[in-house]
Amino acid sequence: MEWCLKILGSSSALPTDTRMLSSQLLTTHSHHFLFDCGEGTQFQLRRFGASIFKIDTIFISHLHGDHLFGLFGLLSSLHMYNRIKPLRIFGQKGIQAVVDMVLQTVNTKLDFSVEIIELQPSEFDVVFEDEELKVYTVPLRHSVVSSGFYVVQKPGKRNIRKEFVESHHIDFSWFPRIQNGEDYLNEEGQLFKNKDITKPPANPKTYAYISDTAYLPEIAKYLKGVDLLYHEATFAEEHQADARAKLHSTAKEAARIALSAQAKKLLIGHFSTRYSQVDKLVQEAKDIFQNTEAVFDGMDIKF
Repeated sequence: MEWCLKILGSSSALPTDTRMLSSQLLTTHSHHFLFDCGEGTQFQLRRFGASIFKIDTIFISHLHGDHLFGLFGLLSSLHMYNRIKPLRIFGQKGIQAVVDMVLQTVNTKLDFSVEIIELQPSEFDVVFEDEELKVYTVPLRHSVVSSGFYVVQKPGKRNIRKEFVESHHIDFSWFPRIQNGEDYLNEEGQLFKNKDITKPPANPKTYAYISDTAYLPEIAKYLKGVDLLYHEATFAEEHQADARAKLHSTAKEAARIALSAQAKKLLIGHFSTRYSQVDKLVQEAKDIFQNTEAVFDGMDIKF
């Protein structure tokens, strides 16, 4: 099954007429992950035809308003829509206190359970795992504690060849055994090698969300061969001094990370509002890493 990344917001600290604040929705086989939740996220979900009810996990990269302020409206709406499904929120230390304070101030007791997990952002470590995938934190460097997230699909099981199934009467109990790599022995004692009767699973999918950060070449080692890499590119090279001062990255620096990580595709976003057009940033990135694309609100990327 394809994964789909929907861009809900692609601006940096301030919204514009065409770009809202940081938020992305990743849909996998069994999950709907929201990465950051800037102001207006729930409106963008509605605008672009994504259900707020399906979201099961929210990852907040850092506690700056343009990545966080939409969370409280989203929680309130889910409460008013009588959500009962539990929700997980991963975020930096202090997010529990912030959520509690806002809900207490507006006298709201949610009717659904919210599990808040505070991160250890200095480590590249698994913070979420189930049968389908793992999510790692990626340590970043910003003006407040910040981390990116790396989603890695676990290897799938082998696929039994359709023509073999159609030509043999296989007891159902054998199917999981064959998918797990076991050779098949029929009732007549004939042995069929697993490699001859199955096809390998599709390559596991990977996605990295690298939010606000200064240029950190060392993170590339965590992301080797990533299918889809989103990396903030707030500034063009001519404003590199601003990037240094504000602990952000330029488009060229994002491209250097993609090149070093041997990424298959680079998405750049979190653009400063000083750029009404981002063609220059895209070209600067493409000079280093050709397969680069600028994100825009409402964009869908299937991979």
